[in-house]
Amino acid sequence: MRTILVAALALSTVAVTAASAAPARQQARTPAAYTVIEQGQVRGADPDPWVRFELLREVDPANANG
Repeated sequence: MRTILVAALALSTVAVTAASAAPARQQARTPAAYTVIEQGQVRGADPDPWVRFELLREVDPANANG
């Protein structure tokens, strides 16, 4: 009985270690259709077309005149 308990503990330890060693899931990638790119730079991404329009209208502080 003790051997079975030790084996079960060892197996569960291996399973937990393997699960914790797995890389963390990163955020889902944004589809290219939702990405706003202006002059080679990604301005943002959103599935809402109005938000994408506003992203295009935003003034770039580095090149803004006012």
